[in-house]
Amino acid sequence: MASITTTVKPATATATRKTAACSVPYQQWLECIEQHPLALMLLQYSAAATQAGAVYVFSALWTLGQSLVFMVTAESLACLQSLGWTILQWDSFLLGAVFLTMNIDADALDDQLYPKVLTQPQQYRQGSSSSSSTSASKKVTFDEQVLVVEHAAAQRGLAPLFTHGVIDPHMPLSESPTRSSFHHANVFHDQTMSRKTVLAQMQQEEAEYHLRMAAAGSFSPVSFGSPSSSRSGSCRSSICSVSSDSSDKDSKHARSTASSRIAALFHPHTQHLMTFTKYPAKQHWAKVAKNLGLTEGLVYLKGDVLKERHDTDVELTFRQESNFYYLTGFAEHDAHVLFDLKTQKMTLLPYRLPDDHIVWMGMPATTAELHTKYEADDIRYSTELLATIKESGASTLYVLRQEDAPRDTQLTINAEVLKEAIVNARIYKSAYEIEAMRKINHISSNAHVALMKAAKKSQSEVELDALFRYETARFGARAQAYEPIVGVGANAAILHYGRNSAAFNGNHDQLCLVDAGAEQGCYASDITRTFPLNGKYAGDAKTIYEIVLQMQKAVLESMKPGVQYEAMHRLASKIAVEGLQKAGVLKAEFSVEELLEKHIDGVFFPHGLGHMIGLDVHDVGGYPKGVERIQAPGLQYLRMRRVLEAGFVVTVEPGIYFVEFILNAAKNDEANVGKYINWDVVERFAKVGGVRIEDCVAITETGIDNLTVAPKEIAEIEAIMA
Repeated sequence: MASITTTVKPATATATRKTAACSVPYQQWLECIEQHPLALMLLQYSAAATQAGAVYVFSALWTLGQSLVFMVTAESLACLQSLGWTILQWDSFLLGAVFLTMNIDADALDDQLYPKVLTQPQQYRQGSSSSSSTSASKKVTFDEQVLVVEHAAAQRGLAPLFTHGVIDPHMPLSESPTRSSFHHANVFHDQTMSRKTVLAQMQQEEAEYHLRMAAAGSFSPVSFGSPSSSRSGSCRSSICSVSSDSSDKDSKHARSTASSRIAALFHPHTQHLMTFTKYPAKQHWAKVAKNLGLTEGLVYLKGDVLKERHDTDVELTFRQESNFYYLTGFAEHDAHVLFDLKTQKMTLLPYRLPDDHIVWMGMPATTAELHTKYEADDIRYSTELLATIKESGASTLYVLRQEDAPRDTQLTINAEVLKEAIVNARIYKSAYEIEAMRKINHISSNAHVALMKAAKKSQSEVELDALFRYETARFGARAQAYEPIVGVGANAAILHYGRNSAAFNGNHDQLCLVDAGAEQGCYASDITRTFPLNGKYAGDAKTIYEIVLQMQKAVLESMKPGVQYEAMHRLASKIAVEGLQKAGVLKAEFSVEELLEKHIDGVFFPHGLGHMIGLDVHDVGGYPKGVERIQAPGLQYLRMRRVLEAGFVVTVEPGIYFVEFILNAAKNDEANVGKYINWDVVERFAKVGGVRIEDCVAITETGIDNLTVAPKEIAEIEAIMA
């Protein structure tokens, strides 16, 4: 971490309160926070650090070893200065610190900019007055500032991503801020209010805030979001509504719209459980043990091993085996875990790094340090595996696969029951898991928007592929849940197209299908958007897109517990047939019922509606025991045949494609398929390639919670690409 030796002259609240932050055009605010992640992150924290006009000095630190690393650029600094920030010192490399003050009159800003839970910190202070404003002369203690900022961090799940702190503005000028001036994210110095009490209070406030937001209409927590329907999960972007040279009426609308978009940045989710809580491995073990229905025995899982390229010492990127991660939250290689069904005790056994490897790999975490991160009751090194098994006194060892069982255990090995028990636990996502998936969906959604913005000037599929990876990595998601699919024109009709190598050759009058989702903490996202490279939907491409959008909307409106997922696929197929018939692709003389009975929908919608998603992009549990696949076009590739239940997270990804291979087969089968299709119209539409729209959706007790917030309405996407 960069050393901190600069002397910071604290800003005077009375001197800065009248800085006209509101004189900065809202459009300038929006452009800044969207273009510069640094400005966005610091603006979020300033909501907690700046209280009713009292100015604090805030420091945000980034290190190479942590998940969020931002380049501090001259452009981002200029952007911050244009919004009323005073830059005192900065370091432009990855290891660095930024010291700044925010000269903003919080009272003058629109009330929607900062949720009350952040601008009324007195309820989290010791002995504070009931007044919601903080005068410039009142001393606000360092501990109080830390508590408020930690609260803000907890609400958006950022605390574990970087060390942060605030500097006391009342610190004597002679003092230099050193490491002792900062409070780490995991330390409170309030001696009278325990962390447990603080967290309970935060959670109560958050619950009350959600109720207020639900009554007023919720906001999507991303920069391009606006009030949205939680039922269908649609995200109605308002970017097109903001204009710098609008009339008074338009300016008022733009101001309101901008307020909503900025408010979206601060909408609190239940991120506190990701910030302050360990991965809920014991909760997951309890579900598995209940499914097993056993009171004795030892469960053993082996983590994945570190692999290398053939005949080299070059390590391949490591990714933990999903079942192991589900029951440990441990992402390091060559580890083991044991769970005693009798004592309910979990023992984690990480790999012990040989001493002669430390110079290459760095110092490993001690068992004491690992105890602070994981829920294991006992932590021993992997070299103690056999001794730990013997010490348990168990007679049966339950494993996923026979070959996984350690040698020489002298126990009876059972590889028959564990897999089903784990699968039936994983299909019901915990609150932690849903929030983890919400977070990675937001990161991936933001990357999809970045591709839309860049499309007009892009020159190839690989350029957009690279941009997606960059946009997700810079927000902490370095891994992809699967290899991105970026297909333009005819390539968009290849369902799992992966070459991403075609050049556009100046032809931007075609659709681009991007099926891409990043992974973070082993949890996946899976999002597809289809947009025109030139920024305008038109002609046949617009017609097909509208049909697919209608397919998805109808499914989202119908999904709830008790609904058979297969029925949702059939609903999407019905709308596809109706739309294609109206467009002239299917002959009008045949009824929709006959077309569906003959599976004509499968010619143009040749895959299933979606699948389970979680620790794997095609997650476990899509087919319960005894349920078989339906052997019919389209339906045979449906990856899930279950009745929807609360706790499921599934994808909804309808599409319409003009696949040459399928079309040729249909044309050659005139009696059964070909006679239903207008082939001259198909020839015209074939230039569209394919359209798919995909979201990740959590099933709730009453409906759905759409975790994906990337825009999909035509007006939204065109406004972003304008």
